Amino acid sequence: MVTPDKALIIIDMWDTYHPGHNRFQNVYEQTINRVVNVVKKWQGPVVLACYDTYWNTEYNDWEKSTHNPWSRPHILLEMAVNSAPCGLISWKKPEVMSHLIDNQVSELFYAGVSFPGCVQERDLGINHMKYDSHVIIDCVIDLTSNGYNEHEIIHDTYRYALSHKQRIVTSDTL
Repeated sequence: MVTPDKALIIIDMWDTYHPGHNRFQNVYEQTINRVVNVVKKWQGPVVLACYDTYWNTEYNDWEKSTHNPWSRPHILLEMAVNSAPCGLISWKKPEVMSHLIDNQVSELFYAGVSFPGCVQERDLGINHMKYDSHVIIDCVIDLTSNGYNEHEIIHDTYRYALSHKQRIVTSDTL
């Protein structure tokens, strides 16, 4: 069960991806819906960390990237995190660490894209945070998968997590 001392960290769930990732679109949208539902029931801090996104305070909107196809977090996640009592949208590690410390967080639960990849290796990823960490396995996607259909992509995600001895949970058990 999720308690206030556990934080949800969502990595790189942007509004759009590179054109070569089109085959992930269906599983991505399904995962977005699952993550939104997790955010809605989460009782602790929630962090949405979408790297290389910038909020323009002058225009009160996200800046369009000149080198990436994305410009903002996925709108459904942005709205859910902004509605969460302890939500934060930031990929800046000092700001996020302060948020976690202020909220006395002892464990992290991860969702996002890609696993393996950014969910582990970003500054806020599993490998760079000094917390007990869990992967919400049905809330991550393996963008390195060679699978073409949803079944193969999901299977690759589970296979990676199990073969690398990740601590996994599912969204329905939180």
